[in-house]
Amino acid sequence: MKVIIVGAGIGGLTCAITCRQQGLDVVLLEKAPHIEPFGAGIQIPPNATRAIKHLGILEKLEQAAHSLEGVSIKRYENGKELFKAGRSWEVPWLVIHRVDYHKILFDTAVEHSTKITLGAEVKSVDFDKTTITLASGEVVEGDVILGADGIYSTLRPLLLSEPSPPKEAGDLAYRATIPVADLILLRDETVTKLITSRVVTIWFGPKTHAIFYPVRKGQEFNLILVRPDDLPAHINKQAGSIDEMRGSFEGWDPVLKHILSCVPHVLKWKIQHLPEIPAWTRNRFALLGDACHPTLPYMAQGAALAAEDAITVGLLLGNLAKTADNATRIPEVLALYEKLQRSRAELVSRGALTNQKMYHLPDGPEQKSRDAELASAGWEEPDRAREWKFIDREFLRQLEGHDAYEAAENAWTAFKKGNEGMNGKEVPSL
Repeated sequence: MKVIIVGAGIGGLTCAITCRQQGLDVVLLEKAPHIEPFGAGIQIPPNATRAIKHLGILEKLEQAAHSLEGVSIKRYENGKELFKAGRSWEVPWLVIHRVDYHKILFDTAVEHSTKITLGAEVKSVDFDKTTITLASGEVVEGDVILGADGIYSTLRPLLLSEPSPPKEAGDLAYRATIPVADLILLRDETVTKLITSRVVTIWFGPKTHAIFYPVRKGQEFNLILVRPDDLPAHINKQAGSIDEMRGSFEGWDPVLKHILSCVPHVLKWKIQHLPEIPAWTRNRFALLGDACHPTLPYMAQGAALAAEDAITVGLLLGNLAKTADNATRIPEVLALYEKLQRSRAELVSRGALTNQKMYHLPDGPEQKSRDAELASAGWEEPDRAREWKFIDREFLRQLEGHDAYEAAENAWTAFKKGNEGMNGKEVPSL
């Protein structure tokens, strides 16, 4: 079985690795003429590390990443701790620099003999013939096409037969990384304590929040500052003003202000997402990752979902390829992939929407109620259901306790036995 993957980001590379491990022929098409990964810190939560572990690359990631022990939430103006808890999953919760994550995936894909073509811009897709025509005029044919070309996907509008631009979320993010040596030079006891802990620190403020955590084995720290969006509609990112950034957090916790004094330069990113699209698949074509469900970033699950998608569809196709009549059943297997992962994307979307609201509450009765609920919450033990998913233990169990690899194997077993789409029945609830 020949699989064409469009997009060499986290989702596309993870999918290529999975497919190659399943013995599939993989052609990976990337529009960029050179591999130049960008970005700053990224979280790999337990659901992602659990799935990735099956691919045999978790150890490589751990060598480049930092393992977290929990989260600390603070009040914006004085740094008062509102909530602190650890995570007790049996797999690590990692934070890593996106560049390091991408390099590990790219190198692993190459080691698995993935055929990677750079400068391959997609012009059109024939969904009946399962072919891609490139801007160069070359036609690439396969048994399956998987679109992993991100939030600004070229393939999504081709699938939907209409424009499908992402929507503004109303927020922007300043993103920066700070060398730990610069933070040490502050000689601030509280900052020193912060950078020697293994937690994600979040400050909640009106319409605004800040996130701070280590990357590169604690040699750098990732800083994300979220505030109302003032970028023009046609601008998705641009260099930010240091003075403007610091001014946006005037009156905040002195510890955060000290950290901001170490930021040498910063980028402004418009936060965008996409309303649910009606279909991810057509015939022998499917989208994955941000190409079909770019969620708001307030759950730190975007890259994790892309990895889940990639592993799920790759494993299902690998199992199908081992059967005698695999070509005719590809559309059904892709529909099964969509069913499994659409429910996961919906779960993350619900959590992200509540987080966006709760992170940014203005001072007042709702904020006081939120802070009181935080004070009574914990992640270690089962708890009552809560409207705010961030502190709903059962919600977090469903989200972070999930194993996409195992779920895909179970779904394949049910599919093979004829308990679902092949005979008109529903896929069993997993």
